[in-house]
Amino acid sequence: MFFNIYKILVFFFRVKKVWHQLQQKNILIYDEARSGSLLKYFNHRDVSIYYNRIHHSSVLNMRILIKALLLSAFSCFKNLNENYKKLYLEKIKPKFIFTFNENNLAFYKLKSICSNATTISIQASWKDSSLLDIFYYKNFYIKKKNYLKCDYFFCYNKHVGRYLNSFIKCKYIPIGSFDSNIVKKKKNKEIDLLYVSQFRGIPDNELILKDVTFYDFIYHENIFLINLAKYLNINNLKIVVLGSKASTADLERKFYSKIFKNNMIKFIPKTVNRESYSIVDSANLVIGVDSTMLYESFLRGNRTLFFNVRDFTKKSLKFRKFCWPAVKKLKGSFWTNESNMNEIKRLFLIKDISLNSWKDISNKVMDDIGIFNFNNRIFLSFMKKIKVPLKRKYLTF
Repeated sequence: MFFNIYKILVFFFRVKKVWHQLQQKNILIYDEARSGSLLKYFNHRDVSIYYNRIHHSSVLNMRILIKALLLSAFSCFKNLNENYKKLYLEKIKPKFIFTFNENNLAFYKLKSICSNATTISIQASWKDSSLLDIFYYKNFYIKKKNYLKCDYFFCYNKHVGRYLNSFIKCKYIPIGSFDSNIVKKKKNKEIDLLYVSQFRGIPDNELILKDVTFYDFIYHENIFLINLAKYLNINNLKIVVLGSKASTADLERKFYSKIFKNNMIKFIPKTVNRESYSIVDSANLVIGVDSTMLYESFLRGNRTLFFNVRDFTKKSLKFRKFCWPAVKKLKGSFWTNESNMNEIKRLFLIKDISLNSWKDISNKVMDDIGIFNFNNRIFLSFMKKIKVPLKRKYLTF
Protein backbone atom coordinates (compact mmCIF):
# COMPACT_ATOMS: atom_id res chain seq x y z
CA MET A 1 0.00 0.00 0.00
CA PHE A 2 2.71 2.49 0.95
CA PHE A 3 5.62 3.34 -1.35
CA ASN A 4 6.25 7.06 -0.88
CA ILE A 5 4.72 10.09 0.81
CA TYR A 6 2.60 10.98 -2.22
CA LYS A 7 1.07 7.53 -2.45
CA ILE A 8 0.50 7.51 1.31
CA LEU A 9 -1.48 10.75 1.05
CA VAL A 10 -3.47 9.53 -1.97
CA PHE A 11 -4.24 6.28 -0.23
CA PHE A 12 -5.19 7.98 3.04
CA PHE A 13 -7.74 10.33 1.50
CA ARG A 14 -9.28 7.75 -0.86
CA VAL A 15 -9.91 4.83 1.45
CA LYS A 16 -12.41 4.11 4.17
CA LYS A 17 -10.93 4.60 7.64
CA VAL A 18 -12.01 2.57 10.66
CA TRP A 19 -11.05 2.81 14.34
CA HIS A 20 -12.29 -0.48 15.75
CA GLN A 21 -10.02 -2.83 17.67
CA LEU A 22 -8.91 -5.76 15.55
CA GLN A 23 -9.99 -9.18 16.80
CA GLN A 24 -8.25 -12.50 16.32
CA LYS A 25 -9.61 -14.40 13.29
CA ASN A 26 -9.11 -17.93 12.00
CA ILE A 27 -8.91 -16.78 8.39
CA LEU A 28 -7.21 -13.84 6.70
CA ILE A 29 -7.84 -13.04 3.03
CA TYR A 30 -4.77 -11.21 1.75
CA ASP A 31 -5.97 -8.63 -0.80
CA GLU A 32 -9.67 -8.09 -1.36
CA ALA A 33 -9.49 -9.06 -5.06
CA ARG A 34 -12.10 -11.78 -5.73
CA SER A 35 -12.56 -12.22 -1.99
CA GLY A 36 -16.28 -12.75 -2.57
CA SER A 37 -15.53 -16.12 -4.18
CA LEU A 38 -13.85 -17.30 -0.96
CA LEU A 39 -16.35 -15.72 1.41
CA LYS A 40 -18.99 -17.94 -0.18
CA TYR A 41 -17.48 -20.88 1.70
CA PHE A 42 -16.58 -19.28 5.06
CA ASN A 43 -18.51 -17.78 7.94
CA HIS A 44 -17.85 -14.05 7.81
CA ARG A 45 -17.22 -13.91 11.55
CA ASP A 46 -14.16 -16.12 10.98
CA VAL A 47 -12.65 -13.85 8.32
CA SER A 48 -10.64 -10.63 8.14
CA ILE A 49 -9.55 -9.00 4.87
CA TYR A 50 -6.15 -7.35 4.54
CA TYR A 51 -6.39 -4.58 1.95
CA ASN A 52 -3.15 -4.62 0.02
CA ARG A 53 -3.56 -1.95 -2.64
CA ILE A 54 -4.54 1.68 -3.21
CA HIS A 55 -8.18 1.40 -4.17
CA HIS A 56 -11.37 3.28 -3.36
CA SER A 57 -12.86 0.17 -1.76
CA SER A 58 -9.88 -0.42 0.55
CA VAL A 59 -10.20 -0.13 4.33
CA LEU A 60 -7.51 1.33 6.59
CA ASN A 61 -7.40 0.55 10.30
CA MET A 62 -6.34 3.79 12.00
CA ARG A 63 -5.24 2.13 15.25
CA ILE A 64 -2.77 -0.03 13.36
CA LEU A 65 -1.70 2.88 11.16
CA ILE A 66 -0.82 5.10 14.14
CA LYS A 67 1.31 2.33 15.66
CA ALA A 68 2.99 1.72 12.29
CA LEU A 69 3.71 5.46 11.90
CA LEU A 70 5.43 5.54 15.28
CA LEU A 71 7.54 2.49 14.40
CA SER A 72 8.49 3.93 11.03
CA ALA A 73 9.22 7.52 12.08
CA PHE A 74 12.97 7.08 12.42
CA SER A 75 13.29 5.57 8.94
CA CYS A 76 11.37 8.42 7.28
CA PHE A 77 8.42 6.08 6.82
CA LYS A 78 10.44 3.79 4.56
CA ASN A 79 9.13 0.69 6.36
CA LEU A 80 5.58 1.93 6.91
CA ASN A 81 4.01 -0.66 4.64
CA GLU A 82 5.81 -3.60 6.23
CA ASN A 83 5.20 -2.33 9.76
CA TYR A 84 1.49 -1.87 9.09
CA LYS A 85 1.27 -5.37 7.66
CA LYS A 86 3.27 -6.91 10.51
CA LEU A 87 1.18 -5.21 13.21
CA TYR A 88 -2.05 -6.12 11.44
CA LEU A 89 -1.17 -9.79 11.14
CA GLU A 90 0.13 -9.97 14.71
CA LYS A 91 -3.22 -8.66 15.91
CA ILE A 92 -5.33 -11.00 13.74
CA LYS A 93 -3.16 -14.08 14.44
CA PRO A 94 -4.69 -16.01 11.53
CA LYS A 95 -4.42 -19.76 11.27
CA PHE A 96 -5.01 -19.66 7.52
CA ILE A 97 -4.10 -16.95 4.99
CA PHE A 98 -5.67 -17.05 1.50
CA THR A 99 -5.11 -14.94 -1.60
CA PHE A 100 -6.43 -14.73 -5.15
CA ASN A 101 -3.67 -12.26 -5.97
CA GLU A 102 -1.25 -15.04 -6.86
CA ASN A 103 1.06 -12.58 -8.60
CA ASN A 104 1.83 -10.63 -5.42
CA LEU A 105 5.40 -11.39 -4.35
CA ALA A 106 4.81 -10.17 -0.80
CA PHE A 107 2.30 -12.96 -0.16
CA TYR A 108 5.03 -15.57 -0.56
CA LYS A 109 7.09 -13.85 2.14
CA LEU A 110 4.36 -13.90 4.80
CA LYS A 111 5.90 -16.93 6.48
CA SER A 112 8.52 -14.58 7.93
CA ILE A 113 5.72 -12.77 9.78
CA CYS A 114 3.25 -15.59 10.44
CA SER A 115 5.34 -18.73 10.56
CA ASN A 116 2.55 -20.77 12.12
CA ALA A 117 -0.15 -19.75 9.65
CA THR A 118 -1.00 -21.95 6.67
CA THR A 119 -0.69 -19.90 3.46
CA ILE A 120 -2.91 -20.77 0.50
CA SER A 121 -2.72 -19.15 -2.95
CA ILE A 122 -5.34 -19.67 -5.66
CA GLN A 123 -4.70 -19.12 -9.37
CA ALA A 124 -7.09 -16.43 -10.55
CA SER A 125 -6.20 -16.22 -14.25
CA TRP A 126 -4.26 -17.99 -16.98
CA LYS A 127 -0.52 -17.67 -16.45
CA ASP A 128 2.21 -16.15 -18.58
CA SER A 129 5.59 -14.62 -17.81
CA SER A 130 4.91 -10.93 -18.31
CA LEU A 131 5.96 -8.15 -15.97
CA LEU A 132 2.67 -8.44 -14.09
CA ASP A 133 2.91 -12.18 -13.52
CA ILE A 134 4.66 -14.02 -10.67
CA PHE A 135 6.41 -16.24 -13.23
CA TYR A 136 8.40 -13.22 -14.42
CA TYR A 137 10.50 -13.48 -11.25
CA LYS A 138 11.35 -17.17 -11.61
CA ASN A 139 14.92 -16.83 -12.88
CA PHE A 140 15.80 -14.17 -10.31
CA TYR A 141 14.75 -16.30 -7.35
CA ILE A 142 16.32 -19.48 -8.72
CA LYS A 143 19.60 -17.66 -9.34
CA LYS A 144 19.61 -16.17 -5.83
CA LYS A 145 18.51 -19.51 -4.35
CA ASN A 146 16.14 -17.47 -2.22
CA TYR A 147 12.95 -19.41 -2.75
CA LEU A 148 9.55 -17.96 -1.97
CA LYS A 149 7.18 -20.00 0.19
CA CYS A 150 3.54 -21.01 0.22
CA ASP A 151 1.98 -24.05 1.84
CA TYR A 152 -0.60 -24.80 -0.86
CA PHE A 153 -1.21 -23.47 -4.35
CA PHE A 154 -4.51 -24.34 -6.06
CA CYS A 155 -3.81 -24.09 -9.77
CA TYR A 156 -5.41 -24.79 -13.15
CA ASN A 157 -3.21 -27.76 -14.03
CA LYS A 158 -0.07 -29.74 -13.15
CA HIS A 159 2.13 -27.79 -15.60
CA VAL A 160 1.45 -24.51 -13.81
CA GLY A 161 2.06 -26.25 -10.48
CA ARG A 162 5.41 -27.70 -11.54
CA TYR A 163 6.60 -24.43 -13.04
CA LEU A 164 5.60 -22.53 -9.91
CA ASN A 165 7.17 -25.10 -7.61
CA SER A 166 10.57 -24.47 -9.19
CA PHE A 167 10.89 -21.18 -7.31
CA ILE A 168 8.00 -21.08 -4.83
CA LYS A 169 8.20 -23.96 -2.42
CA CYS A 170 4.67 -25.26 -2.12
CA LYS A 171 2.35 -28.20 -2.56
CA TYR A 172 0.33 -27.59 -5.72
CA ILE A 173 -3.17 -28.98 -6.26
CA PRO A 174 -4.83 -28.75 -9.73
CA ILE A 175 -8.50 -27.71 -9.54
CA GLY A 176 -9.11 -25.79 -12.79
CA SER A 177 -10.65 -22.31 -12.52
CA PHE A 178 -11.90 -21.60 -9.00
CA ASP A 179 -14.44 -18.97 -10.13
CA SER A 180 -15.72 -21.01 -13.05
CA ASN A 181 -16.14 -24.07 -10.83
CA ILE A 182 -18.66 -22.18 -8.71
CA VAL A 183 -21.08 -21.73 -11.63
CA LYS A 184 -23.21 -24.67 -12.77
CA LYS A 185 -22.96 -25.45 -16.49
CA LYS A 186 -25.76 -24.20 -18.70
CA LYS A 187 -27.02 -26.61 -21.36
CA ASN A 188 -29.27 -24.51 -23.63
CA LYS A 189 -27.49 -23.07 -26.70
CA GLU A 190 -28.87 -19.65 -27.64
CA ILE A 191 -25.87 -18.09 -29.42
CA ASP A 192 -24.32 -19.50 -32.58
CA LEU A 193 -20.88 -17.78 -32.50
CA LEU A 194 -19.39 -15.92 -29.54
CA TYR A 195 -16.18 -13.91 -29.73
CA VAL A 196 -14.35 -13.36 -26.41
CA SER A 197 -12.87 -9.88 -26.60
CA GLN A 198 -9.51 -8.82 -25.18
CA PHE A 199 -10.01 -5.15 -26.02
CA ARG A 200 -8.08 -2.78 -23.73
CA GLY A 201 -8.50 0.68 -25.24
CA ILE A 202 -4.98 1.88 -24.43
CA PRO A 203 -2.52 3.84 -26.63
CA ASP A 204 -0.65 1.84 -29.27
CA ASN A 205 2.73 3.14 -28.08
CA GLU A 206 2.21 2.18 -24.44
CA LEU A 207 4.76 -0.39 -23.26
CA ILE A 208 2.79 -3.26 -21.74
CA LEU A 209 5.56 -5.86 -21.52
CA LYS A 210 9.33 -5.59 -21.31
CA ASP A 211 9.86 -5.48 -25.07
CA VAL A 212 6.28 -5.15 -26.32
CA THR A 213 4.09 -2.13 -27.00
CA PHE A 214 0.33 -2.49 -27.12
CA TYR A 215 0.59 -2.12 -30.92
CA ASP A 216 2.94 -5.13 -31.03
CA PHE A 217 0.62 -7.09 -28.78
CA ILE A 218 -2.54 -6.65 -30.85
CA TYR A 219 -1.04 -6.41 -34.37
CA HIS A 220 -1.68 -10.03 -35.40
CA GLU A 221 -4.91 -10.15 -33.41
CA ASN A 222 -6.28 -7.30 -35.54
CA ILE A 223 -5.28 -9.11 -38.74
CA PHE A 224 -7.12 -12.17 -37.47
CA LEU A 225 -10.24 -10.10 -36.70
CA ILE A 226 -10.26 -8.65 -40.20
CA ASN A 227 -10.00 -12.14 -41.72
CA LEU A 228 -12.63 -13.50 -39.35
CA ALA A 229 -14.99 -10.71 -40.45
CA LYS A 230 -14.41 -11.66 -44.10
CA TYR A 231 -15.11 -15.33 -43.30
CA LEU A 232 -18.33 -14.45 -41.51
CA ASN A 233 -19.47 -12.27 -44.38
CA ILE A 234 -18.69 -14.87 -47.05
CA ASN A 235 -20.54 -17.59 -45.12
CA ASN A 236 -23.38 -15.34 -43.95
CA LEU A 237 -22.61 -16.03 -40.27
CA LYS A 238 -23.58 -13.81 -37.35
CA ILE A 239 -21.51 -13.25 -34.22
CA VAL A 240 -21.98 -11.98 -30.67
CA VAL A 241 -19.09 -10.21 -28.92
CA LEU A 242 -18.46 -10.68 -25.20
CA GLY A 243 -16.99 -7.39 -24.00
CA SER A 244 -13.76 -7.24 -22.04
CA LYS A 245 -13.52 -3.89 -20.23
CA ALA A 246 -16.30 -1.98 -18.48
CA SER A 247 -14.53 1.39 -18.41
CA THR A 248 -14.16 1.54 -22.22
CA ALA A 249 -17.30 -0.35 -23.25
CA ASP A 250 -18.46 2.30 -25.74
CA LEU A 251 -15.07 2.34 -27.50
CA GLU A 252 -15.07 -1.44 -27.54
CA ARG A 253 -18.54 -1.62 -29.08
CA LYS A 254 -17.53 0.84 -31.83
CA PHE A 255 -14.31 -1.08 -32.48
CA TYR A 256 -16.11 -4.37 -33.16
CA SER A 257 -18.98 -2.71 -35.01
CA LYS A 258 -16.44 -1.25 -37.41
CA ILE A 259 -14.82 -4.66 -37.99
CA PHE A 260 -17.80 -7.02 -38.08
CA LYS A 261 -20.38 -4.49 -39.34
CA ASN A 262 -23.79 -6.16 -39.86
CA ASN A 263 -22.41 -9.57 -38.94
CA MET A 264 -22.27 -8.52 -35.27
CA ILE A 265 -25.79 -8.98 -33.96
CA LYS A 266 -25.02 -8.20 -30.31
CA PHE A 267 -22.35 -6.73 -28.08
CA ILE A 268 -22.47 -7.77 -24.41
CA PRO A 269 -20.55 -5.21 -22.34
CA LYS A 270 -18.54 -6.10 -19.26
CA THR A 271 -20.52 -5.30 -16.10
CA VAL A 272 -20.20 -6.26 -12.43
CA ASN A 273 -23.19 -8.59 -12.52
CA ARG A 274 -22.70 -10.07 -15.99
CA GLU A 275 -23.06 -13.86 -15.95
CA SER A 276 -20.07 -14.50 -18.20
CA TYR A 277 -19.86 -18.26 -17.65
CA SER A 278 -23.53 -18.77 -18.49
CA ILE A 279 -23.03 -16.69 -21.64
CA VAL A 280 -20.12 -18.80 -22.93
CA ASP A 281 -22.09 -21.94 -22.07
CA SER A 282 -24.95 -20.70 -24.25
CA ALA A 283 -22.75 -20.50 -27.37
CA ASN A 284 -22.41 -23.26 -29.96
CA LEU A 285 -18.88 -22.07 -30.69
CA VAL A 286 -16.64 -19.81 -28.58
CA ILE A 287 -13.80 -17.99 -30.39
CA GLY A 288 -10.87 -15.93 -29.17
CA VAL A 289 -7.12 -15.54 -28.91
CA ASP A 290 -5.66 -16.40 -25.50
CA SER A 291 -7.84 -14.94 -22.73
CA THR A 292 -8.49 -16.68 -19.42
CA MET A 293 -12.20 -16.84 -20.29
CA LEU A 294 -11.34 -18.86 -23.38
CA TYR A 295 -9.55 -21.51 -21.30
CA GLU A 296 -12.41 -21.49 -18.80
CA SER A 297 -14.90 -21.98 -21.63
CA PHE A 298 -12.92 -25.01 -22.80
CA LEU A 299 -12.85 -26.51 -19.29
CA ARG A 300 -16.62 -26.11 -19.09
CA GLY A 301 -16.94 -28.42 -22.11
CA ASN A 302 -17.77 -25.77 -24.70
CA ARG A 303 -16.49 -25.99 -28.27
CA THR A 304 -13.73 -23.41 -28.13
CA LEU A 305 -11.33 -22.17 -30.80
CA PHE A 306 -7.96 -20.58 -29.93
CA PHE A 307 -6.49 -18.33 -32.62
CA ASN A 308 -3.22 -17.97 -30.76
CA VAL A 309 -1.73 -15.38 -33.12
CA ARG A 310 0.62 -13.26 -30.99
CA ASP A 311 4.07 -12.36 -32.33
CA PHE A 312 6.16 -15.16 -30.81
CA THR A 313 9.38 -13.63 -32.15
CA LYS A 314 9.00 -11.20 -29.23
CA LYS A 315 10.65 -12.72 -26.16
CA SER A 316 7.95 -11.53 -23.78
CA LEU A 317 5.17 -13.05 -25.89
CA LYS A 318 6.47 -16.61 -26.27
CA PHE A 319 4.71 -17.39 -22.99
CA ARG A 320 1.36 -16.64 -24.67
CA LYS A 321 1.57 -19.80 -26.77
CA PHE A 322 -1.39 -22.14 -26.51
CA CYS A 323 -1.53 -24.06 -23.25
CA TRP A 324 1.76 -22.65 -21.85
CA PRO A 325 3.62 -23.77 -19.73
CA ALA A 326 2.68 -27.11 -21.29
CA VAL A 327 4.54 -27.59 -24.58
CA LYS A 328 2.20 -27.96 -27.54
CA LYS A 329 2.50 -27.86 -31.31
CA LEU A 330 1.65 -24.49 -32.82
CA LYS A 331 -1.39 -26.01 -34.55
CA GLY A 332 -3.96 -28.52 -33.36
CA SER A 333 -7.56 -29.58 -33.85
CA PHE A 334 -8.98 -26.43 -32.23
CA TRP A 335 -6.02 -24.07 -32.00
CA THR A 336 -3.62 -22.38 -34.40
CA ASN A 337 -0.94 -19.69 -34.52
CA GLU A 338 -2.06 -18.44 -37.94
CA SER A 339 -4.89 -16.09 -38.86
CA ASN A 340 -5.36 -16.75 -42.59
CA MET A 341 -8.67 -17.78 -44.14
CA ASN A 342 -7.63 -21.41 -44.62
CA GLU A 343 -6.88 -21.78 -40.88
CA ILE A 344 -10.14 -20.10 -39.92
CA LYS A 345 -12.02 -22.47 -42.24
CA ARG A 346 -10.14 -25.49 -40.80
CA LEU A 347 -10.87 -24.66 -37.17
CA PHE A 348 -14.50 -23.80 -37.92
CA LEU A 349 -15.07 -27.47 -38.86
CA ILE A 350 -15.34 -28.03 -35.07
CA LYS A 351 -18.67 -26.20 -35.21
CA ASP A 352 -20.37 -29.02 -37.10
CA ILE A 353 -18.92 -32.16 -35.50
CA SER A 354 -20.92 -34.22 -33.01
CA LEU A 355 -20.72 -33.59 -29.29
CA ASN A 356 -19.09 -36.98 -28.75
CA SER A 357 -16.46 -36.18 -31.39
CA TRP A 358 -15.72 -32.88 -29.64
CA LYS A 359 -15.33 -34.67 -26.32
CA ASP A 360 -12.87 -37.12 -27.88
CA ILE A 361 -10.82 -34.25 -29.33
CA SER A 362 -10.88 -32.05 -26.25
CA ASN A 363 -10.11 -34.89 -23.83
CA LYS A 364 -6.70 -35.33 -25.47
CA VAL A 365 -5.70 -31.84 -24.25
CA MET A 366 -7.91 -31.48 -21.17
CA ASP A 367 -5.29 -32.64 -18.68
CA ASP A 368 -2.85 -29.99 -19.94
CA ILE A 369 -5.37 -27.19 -19.38
CA GLY A 370 -7.19 -28.29 -16.25
CA ILE A 371 -10.49 -29.67 -15.02
CA PHE A 372 -14.01 -28.54 -14.23
CA ASN A 373 -14.68 -29.34 -10.59
CA PHE A 374 -18.20 -28.12 -9.79
CA ASN A 375 -18.53 -26.22 -6.52
CA ASN A 376 -14.80 -26.72 -5.93
CA ARG A 377 -15.26 -30.09 -4.25
CA ILE A 378 -11.52 -30.84 -4.42
CA PHE A 379 -10.80 -27.53 -2.70
CA LEU A 380 -13.49 -28.08 -0.07
CA SER A 381 -12.34 -31.62 0.68
CA PHE A 382 -8.83 -30.33 1.22
CA MET A 383 -10.09 -27.50 3.43
CA LYS A 384 -11.77 -30.09 5.66
CA LYS A 385 -8.59 -32.15 5.70
CA ILE A 386 -6.50 -29.25 7.03
CA LYS A 387 -9.36 -28.16 9.34
CA VAL A 388 -10.27 -24.80 7.81
CA PRO A 389 -13.62 -23.71 9.33
CA LEU A 390 -16.29 -23.87 6.62
CA LYS A 391 -19.95 -22.93 6.52
CA ARG A 392 -22.06 -25.81 7.77
CA LYS A 393 -23.66 -26.54 4.38
CA TYR A 394 -20.20 -27.28 2.90
CA LEU A 395 -19.11 -29.68 5.61
CA THR A 396 -20.97 -32.57 3.95
CA PHE A 397 -18.95 -32.46 0.69
